[in-house]
Amino acid sequence: MTDLELTVFSAMHLHYEIDMLVRVAERPLGLRGQPIYTVDRNALVESYAIHLRNLIDFLYASPKGDDVGAVHYVRDVARWGAALGPMPAVLTEARERVGKQIAHLTRRRFEDGAAEKTWHPETEIPAITKSLKLFIEHSDPMKLHSVVTARVEWLPDLWMRGDSTE
Repeated sequence: MTDLELTVFSAMHLHYEIDMLVRVAERPLGLRGQPIYTVDRNALVESYAIHLRNLIDFLYASPKGDDVGAVHYVRDVARWGAALGPMPAVLTEARERVGKQIAHLTRRRFEDGAAEKTWHPETEIPAITKSLKLFIEHSDPMKLHSVVTARVEWLPDLWMRGDSTE
């Protein structure tokens, strides 16, 4: 992809993933809402989980085929990798849970009401935000749209205050 294509992609798709992750987590019937089964709540939980996994993969996975990853945006891939380091345990666990609890039918799915089914945006969002902030520091501003930078700068403050994103 050209620098311009990466910029447009980030404005549309990367911004969307970040925005949806937090907006879904903040919904009244979402992750901070009632721990009861409803179709609406399940849809919000699934949306949160998929957007979280998309961002984890963007930051930590090696892109394959037509995937777009952080490595396409950073100025120096080796420095980026060294600065990013290994995936934090909270994100490793969340990514695996998406695969086992949301994206695939497996025998490792938890029963309704199990404590293990609870998502933890209070730790997951700060962890992904830290990685996203590091990504911004290492990204080439000629490739990354400023709306992504602005959204990432807004994340930790908004989440910690508990404000609604609506």
